[in-house]
Order: sequence, then C-alpha cells, then structure tokens
Amino acid sequence: QSKWGVLEIVTGRTVAPPSYSGIFSFSEGYAVAVKGNKFGVVNSKGVTIIPFGYASLKWMGDGCFVAGKSGKFGAVDLTDKVIIPIEYDQHTEPMDGFIEFVSSIDRCWLDTMNQKVIRRK
Repeated sequence: QSKWGVLEIVTGRTVAPPSYSGIFSFSEGYAVAVKGNKFGVVNSKGVTIIPFGYASLKWMGDGCFVAGKSGKFGAVDLTDKVIIPIEYDQHTEPMDGFIEFVSSIDRCWLDTMNQKVIRRK
C-alpha cells in the first residue's frame, strides 16, 4: 500500500517521511492528510496541527474545516477548537464565505472569514 510524505519543493528535502495513506494539496501552509482511515491536518513542515481523529475533514479556507464523525458534521479551526458542534446531518459548500449546517431540528451558518456562527432566530 502506497504511503505519502511531504517534500520541500525548492530543495527536494524530505520534510515528513512517507507515513500518510493520503495527503491533499497544501493551502495557506496546511494540508488535510489521512492516516489509516482517520483525517487530520499537517503543516508544511509535516507537524500534525489537527490530530488524526476525524472520519472526514475538508478545508474551507480562513482556518476553518468541515469535520465529520459518525455521519455528522460540524466545523473546527486550526487549533482543533469546535466552532460548530459535530451534530449536523449535512452542510453546504461555501458560498460568499458562508457554510450552512442543517439537521432535522436546527440550522446555522458559519461565516468562515470571521469564524462566527449565525443561528436561525
């Protein structure tokens, strides 16, 4: 089974040895990576920023990630602080800096630029 690592582009020096099952493109110095079947985030030096404990993680920009566990979704920041509890059934793709999270009983929006939560009144 193939493993992925991180190389410094200019020098070709190995920053993180091949230990990931997968790694996505870097954006703003961070990349979502996979170890086994768990998702986490590493920086360009190969340091784990968000621990590998999520069933899914998707970069949304501005230091925000949509995080999934047990079929539910929420949002976390680069410190792994929960911004939106991981209890929503679905989420939208970002539109104009906002992501909508929906469950059968609740709905809220995340302003990714300011990392603020807007609740339905």
